[in-house]
Amino acid sequence: MKTIQIPHVPFPVSQICLGCAPYGSSIPVSVSHAIMDYYFAGGGFFFNTAHEYGDGLSEKCLGEWIASRGVRDKVIVTTKGGEDGNAPGVLTLHREDLLQDMDESLSRLGLDYVDFFMLHVDDPAVEIAEIMDTLEDLRKAGKLRYYGCSNWSVDRQRAAASYAKAHGYTGFVIDEIEFNLGRSNRTNRGICKWLDEDFIALHEEDGVCVGGYSAMASGIFSQYVSANNFDHLTGWKGPLFDNPYNREIAERIRKLCMETGWTAAQIQLAWLINHPYRFPSFSIIGAAETAHLEDSLQACDMHLTPDMMAYLRPDYREFPKGQRVD
Repeated sequence: MKTIQIPHVPFPVSQICLGCAPYGSSIPVSVSHAIMDYYFAGGGFFFNTAHEYGDGLSEKCLGEWIASRGVRDKVIVTTKGGEDGNAPGVLTLHREDLLQDMDESLSRLGLDYVDFFMLHVDDPAVEIAEIMDTLEDLRKAGKLRYYGCSNWSVDRQRAAASYAKAHGYTGFVIDEIEFNLGRSNRTNRGICKWLDEDFIALHEEDGVCVGGYSAMASGIFSQYVSANNFDHLTGWKGPLFDNPYNREIAERIRKLCMETGWTAAQIQLAWLINHPYRFPSFSIIGAAETAHLEDSLQACDMHLTPDMMAYLRPDYREFPKGQRVD
């Protein structure tokens, strides 16, 4: 599996990161561990979980796998804090909250430290100074090696970078954000953020590594290729993804699948691995069974021509008037 180098971080990470959100809860521990085994055997060593996932069951499941396989020195572990679905107000970014999240996560994982600790969400009501100073204290205490953010606005990331520079901190080394071949119908003013033109410009300027979650766009393109239509976009998927741009991209992916014999998942991941933007990135993928992972990991060895790359990410302005998403 390919690896990438994150700026300011001395060790490499897998370019495809295994997202562990449902492991140990909706996906049984035995199945979860089998998926982790398969990923690790395939050369992957980068695992992503969070304090909130499965009310702690995801961290516990991952920690048990690491301990039972004796691979702590061979894997890179990321967890996220600052959000707790069981807590009043959900957001937990004050100093005492982050300290508690960190200790609880380490206890569940059975680890002394994590390689990356990410802020799962942002709370603009909490001062940048309080957050950054707390993260630095956790780093100095040896509980994390590096830290980053997820779902933070461009302005708040700039403010955090400015504060870090003024105080001699490395600051955020990763921004976890939705990054896929689709375009969302929502604005970027909500809690969850997606990699639009403003975020692309930010990271081409600052060079911070992008950790792209929802790499498969919630499966909409793979499902389109199977059904040859978007009729499956029911519930929350329709309002979020049904637009002319995504319908066009779905059809382009379908045509490339027919021409190449590759799957929709492989084509999407191959594009993300080789994206044209001027910042490093890795893709976070989930898998409910080893067959899904087997399919996705083959993307590491696939080559998309420059024409294919451009075909899959056209400028939205090339679509006819009235058929574009502004």
